Amino acid sequence: MNRKVKRVFNGGLVAAILLLCLTSCKNSDTNSEIIIGIAWPFESDQSLFEEGIDMAVEDINKEGGIRGQKLVLLKLDDTSEVTTGMAAAKKLTENSSVKAVIGHKSSYISIPASAIYEEAGLIMLSPSSTSPELTKDGGGTTFRMIPSDEVIAWRVAKYLSDNDYKKIVLYYTEDSYGKGLADAFEDQAGQYGITIIDRFNNYLGTEELQRQERKWRAFGYDGFFVAASVADGSKFIYDVSQAGIEGIFVGGNALDNASFMEEAGINKEHIVIGSVFDPEGNTVAESYIQKFTERYGQTPDIYSVLGYDSVKILSDALSNTSNYDRNEIASELIKLSKWTGVCGEHEISENGDDIGDLVVIKELRDGIFSRLER
Repeated sequence: MNRKVKRVFNGGLVAAILLLCLTSCKNSDTNSEIIIGIAWPFESDQSLFEEGIDMAVEDINKEGGIRGQKLVLLKLDDTSEVTTGMAAAKKLTENSSVKAVIGHKSSYISIPASAIYEEAGLIMLSPSSTSPELTKDGGGTTFRMIPSDEVIAWRVAKYLSDNDYKKIVLYYTEDSYGKGLADAFEDQAGQYGITIIDRFNNYLGTEELQRQERKWRAFGYDGFFVAASVADGSKFIYDVSQAGIEGIFVGGNALDNASFMEEAGINKEHIVIGSVFDPEGNTVAESYIQKFTERYGQTPDIYSVLGYDSVKILSDALSNTSNYDRNEIASELIKLSKWTGVCGEHEISENGDDIGDLVVIKELRDGIFSRLER
């Protein structure tokens, strides 16, 4: 049994025992634990998200917990599927001991699941769902801990315009993330005088890409915007490179995984992304990186950081409520205003968006995504 599967198995066992205890044991308020639900594709996820949330809990409990009470995470695997995600959301809302939920990873699950949390009045704070659709109605219990696609696309479009990249080929995947980011970029591109000379979502291979490139060349293209997950995006970048096609590649936060790029055979240096988490951004980040590396023997990724910040900010909001009341947590989350975490300065707006100064433009250099500008 590998480390990830073993950890998820143990986590599932702990969650089952915890659920049994919560339904059969009667604890006084002064002795009870504070429980935050986590809905995430733990078994299939290859990021360091779980390590990040676990370290946050350890840090909080070492400092005395939340007003003297121990913080506990109740982890449920949503398997990256809508039906499982909805079932996990229902289970968490029905558990009155759960004070808030961190999840889900993907917008296509977070969006329908948010309706369940909204109806139950339970906070859902997504660390990584960037679709503008998630918070379009606003004002409820749905929040995100990362800028939306619109903000990320705006920063990338500004970077391209400032550096005189004005003619772009847009490649996207036919899923909620790909379409959402592609639409957001196309909207922002027009405001910065950038022309989308082609937009497509599939191709048959390098020969087709070479044929397409002859058409793009006639328009004087400068490069590619890649609206895709790291797996699909890196495959596209690899195929374009194998076809001998030149140009800058730009994309969103989903591509922020240098090790995956290396595994996919990407050795190009001119890959620029709009993402979050600047390792050199503040002393909080530097301290976190050192502590995380010492504990896990790995450099933290953006998901570990977003998970860590999500647990910490919810802990602060909970500590400001009168009796950990679900209805108070949303207002306390907003009242935190400019809140500095490992990622940088978060600010949760009344409609649920994170409008803090978080987006950083990075470039792949020497196998690492390094800051170009904030």
